[in-house]
Amino acid sequence: MRRDANISSLFFDFKNAAKQGQEISSLLEKGQAETPLTTHFSTLANEIDSTPFSVILIGLTQDARSQVLAWLCRQDFNVFSIKVPGQIGLVEINLQEQGFVLEKSGGLREEFEQIEPFLQALEESKIFQSQESRNLFDPLKLSLEAPHGAKGLLISVPENLQVLEDTPALTGRLISRSNFILTAANAQYELTPQDIDTLGELTSSADVFQPIIIQPDSDASLPTNGWWTNKRAFQDIIHLPEIVIGPEQKTDIPPLLSEQDNELRQAILLMLLSRKLQDSAEMTADRQEQESKQMEIRKSNLNRKLKTIEEQVKDRDTRTDLDKVRTI
Repeated sequence: MRRDANISSLFFDFKNAAKQGQEISSLLEKGQAETPLTTHFSTLANEIDSTPFSVILIGLTQDARSQVLAWLCRQDFNVFSIKVPGQIGLVEINLQEQGFVLEKSGGLREEFEQIEPFLQALEESKIFQSQESRNLFDPLKLSLEAPHGAKGLLISVPENLQVLEDTPALTGRLISRSNFILTAANAQYELTPQDIDTLGELTSSADVFQPIIIQPDSDASLPTNGWWTNKRAFQDIIHLPEIVIGPEQKTDIPPLLSEQDNELRQAILLMLLSRKLQDSAEMTADRQEQESKQMEIRKSNLNRKLKTIEEQVKDRDTRTDLDKVRTI
């Protein structure tokens, strides 16, 4: 992957910092059977070259979500529809050069060369019969063909905002994997108070937000105060320009989503990895503080034992001296 010189320098600094964290952690965990901190920093150092560019797609309506996925894959809006079943909660979609793959629980995979049988299989209830007890943290994984669409994207698609509100830990999982949120709805959509609260909670932990607005009429103008301008829902976050798509729109996929070498994409990824590194550094500092406290406790216990031994020795010596006096 080609990188700008400045970006390359930052990635190099990140890798060095991760390696330093690995060295410090190995000293803290020396002699231990398990070394989770050392392993974590090692994984971070390698993630910089292997982590896919992940985005969180929040479809405020099912139709908007389907249209965004169709646009990203360069598929026909009228035939392309990905539904997130209620018993699944979360779908992870990987955009690839060729073919369609449905990965079910237990690692079972079904592969399709054409989109029609893939969508038909996805619609069949028998696919999800084994998913009824599936954990929300074990997402349904799909790979979609997008040779002329977005490249190198891993898209996390929650069922809706309600599942995020009901499962705060799922929000934490999403944010740990991506700091870039795409939110989609038609231009006239109105956020509910619940939408605002849930989006505000999600975006407050992310770095970048980009609205995708569904506008069927290419000649219609966007409302001045559309849902994407709500400050409570999208606060303290970098706003990228809105993208307008629709059946009559000929909207190009922006380089951020279509080019793996895009500088903005790499900068956003670096922001995510840097946040992980900072969290890891805080974990290491906490571990070091715990080790210091344990050392102080050991030292205090040892001093008490030494003092007890010293007092016992003095007491024994005193008794010996008294015995000698009595015998004179």
